[in-house]
Amino acid sequence: AGTGSNPAAFAMLLAPLATFVVLWRGKGLVESLFTGVAAAVAVALACGLVSPGDLIHIDAAAFRAEGLILDGMEGAVGIVVFTILLMGIVGAVQEAGILDRVVRGWRPDAEAPRRAELRIFGITSVAVIVTTHSVMAILAVGDLVRRAGHRAGIGRFRRANLLDMTVCTYPFLLPFFIPTILASSATAAGEAYGVPRVSALEAGLANPYSWALLGVTLAAIFTGLGRPEPGPYPQQNEPEPHP
Repeated sequence: AGTGSNPAAFAMLLAPLATFVVLWRGKGLVESLFTGVAAAVAVALACGLVSPGDLIHIDAAAFRAEGLILDGMEGAVGIVVFTILLMGIVGAVQEAGILDRVVRGWRPDAEAPRRAELRIFGITSVAVIVTTHSVMAILAVGDLVRRAGHRAGIGRFRRANLLDMTVCTYPFLLPFFIPTILASSATAAGEAYGVPRVSALEAGLANPYSWALLGVTLAAIFTGLGRPEPGPYPQQNEPEPHP
């Protein structure tokens, strides 16, 4: 692999495209990521960007294996260890029942749509910050949000959008979530190539997309943007949720 610019490197964009296509076809995240990695290796070899020896080879003098694959594995050790420790802390918090108490503390009685949406936003925010995982947060509060939203006349699509938008902001803003930690780790690995190193906090604060998403979510709640006209509570076109 050379150090100069190479137009053939544009072909590497096929790797994330392959990952997206596999995800779009309904495959799992791990399978899709492995597909993207395999596509990246195949394209790099086909375009002459790397040689098989660059991927992995034996250093006879040092009596050890070296290469891009092993470099990548070594670079991920820190984030893997941190993730294991973080999940241990999250597991302890969950076993202590903190999130369950927060969820049970909200009685989903019928209320005005704006107030219900603010409560949905608030309880989901607490859940995603406590669990540090968007899917776990949705599973924790999903049933409560469904019942409360139904009683306030909030449609199922808007409820789903509120959940999705809320859990997709904090992981990219706060420094104890995996995305910001990965971003910081990537800049640390790129210092040798002139990439400025940033902390996980700086990576989150400088993320305009997630800040904009958070702002749009709050604006939609306060202004009612996209909310259907109020009608009979609960909605007549949706069955009453089971208690």
